[in-house]
Amino acid sequence: AKSRFSDIFTNRILLKRTVIMYWNWFTNAFIIYGFGLNWKELTGNLTINIVIGATLAILARFITMPIILKAGRKIPYIICLSGAGASFLIMLAFEKGVYPYNWPIVVFAMFGYFCIATTFGIIWIYASELYPTKTRNAAVGSCSFVARAGGVLATLVGQLAEIHFAIPSALFAFSALLSVLLTLLLPETGGKKLPDTIEECRLQSTGGIQHPHIVLDRKSKSY
Repeated sequence: AKSRFSDIFTNRILLKRTVIMYWNWFTNAFIIYGFGLNWKELTGNLTINIVIGATLAILARFITMPIILKAGRKIPYIICLSGAGASFLIMLAFEKGVYPYNWPIVVFAMFGYFCIATTFGIIWIYASELYPTKTRNAAVGSCSFVARAGGVLATLVGQLAEIHFAIPSALFAFSALLSVLLTLLLPETGGKKLPDTIEECRLQSTGGIQHPHIVLDRKSKSY
């Protein structure tokens, strides 16, 4: 069947993937830009934390490719996103100004930032492999567009931190952990043939596409 961009909203399989991906892209952008724009408000420090955060972001980009080549897309993504959500939850247990240099907050903030920087690298690959060929570019582009909404809302994180320090961390944790639960509903795409059609997307969900050069439908057991 001929694929169109509108299929990502009208086809049940693609719609589910789109909703999940939209939330994940929003979450990744909201958290990573929320930190990037508000280090001082969130951790109590600025210059040193920006340098450390930038270093961690670069490191995350370098390790992303080896990880997804060895372990696939879904599991590393879920593990890193869970690590980010857990870090933000733990941050809620500490108050600013109690510890020297707010070190517990900084440590968990840095770990969470590293995790979310890694997932941001993974999600570009993962999202592109969830859609059929003729809608892939437009679908990933629309995901990126939704991420911009997260980036825009991230500018408000500093103001929320002024109301109460725990609000941004709570929002980050909620967004990340909800994304983890939603991602559990998606198929693994690593090491599998890219879907060319919606039907192949369905096979992808049921394990029908296994080898990059072989399309196998388990029901028919035929090549």
